[in-house]
Amino acid sequence: MPPETEPPEIETEAPADAPTIRALLGQLADDTSAFARAEIDYLREEAGERVSYAVPALIMLGIAVALASGAIVAGLAGLVWWLGPMIGPGWAILAVVTASCAIAAMLFQLGSARLRRTVKPRSER
Repeated sequence: MPPETEPPEIETEAPADAPTIRALLGQLADDTSAFARAEIDYLREEAGERVSYAVPALIMLGIAVALASGAIVAGLAGLVWWLGPMIGPGWAILAVVTASCAIAAMLFQLGSARLRRTVKPRSER
């Protein structure tokens, strides 16, 4: 049987140079604040990078929309020009404008209905 030994003595006194609880909590608050500021700076930088990356794409999309709009106008004018000799210029304009407005109204109704469904919760769709 091994001889019984006394357990080692545990120091209950903090060393003289150990920081106090108040100092540790203050340091924790400072570190937390510095971390939050650094995280905000990082997110701000990342958002700026994404915006600078997206601007050329948005410019390209704007140009595409402008060109498509021009093509649509030219197509409608061509349709009026083509229909003019058959039904007369006034009736051709009326027919093209009526058909265009009917298509626009239909697309508006479909788009707004879909948008309304999109903002509803999934359970109500």
